[in-house]
Amino acid sequence: MRSYLVNDTPQKYEVVLRQQEELFNALIKAKQIDEASEESKDEYCILCVHDPVYTIGKRTVEDNFLLNMQSLPAPIYKTNRGGEVTFHGHDQWVGYPIFDLEQHGIGLKHHIERLEEAIIFVLSHYGINSHRSDKGAGIWVGNSKICAIGVRASRYVTMHGFALNVNTDLSYYNAIVPCGIRNASVTSMQDQLGQEIDMLEVSQWIIHAMDKLYP
Repeated sequence: MRSYLVNDTPQKYEVVLRQQEELFNALIKAKQIDEASEESKDEYCILCVHDPVYTIGKRTVEDNFLLNMQSLPAPIYKTNRGGEVTFHGHDQWVGYPIFDLEQHGIGLKHHIERLEEAIIFVLSHYGINSHRSDKGAGIWVGNSKICAIGVRASRYVTMHGFALNVNTDLSYYNAIVPCGIRNASVTSMQDQLGQEIDMLEVSQWIIHAMDKLYP
């Protein structure tokens, strides 16, 4: 069984991180207690909006901050996900699937690919032509990144996930090299379509895509 925990009220990053970690650890514990059972375990996908924050992954280097750390327009939070520095903020859907990949018969690489496919599906509904890139995980529109992806897994249980720019204030990205990729820009659904997008409608398309790709 899968539950979607959807909240469009901006939340502090550390609060949702604690929620993620609790669900992540509970799913790992459930697997350890009942390893012999083939019965599916409860999975969750948090869909939320954060107060403005820069999160850094395991490989982040200081050169990817373009301003002095004390001059940044939002605080920094260090995480245990893969990937480089990125931004989370208002009008951006951040998805945290806490899934057991063994239940879906896939590994981490295929999990990332399915997340990418889900975002491509959502964007296609709005007429936005998006694609993967050899620059790394995530989804692009031309040479502009619209969705960042960074995940972590243990015992095939996942946490962290994706950040899709919907009506996001892109000026926050001026302070960083997003995902450590130079000579590229960022975009949003609003930027692409020239109008504000209904956030809750986008969340429903995300849920539809996740259910389709993780049956």
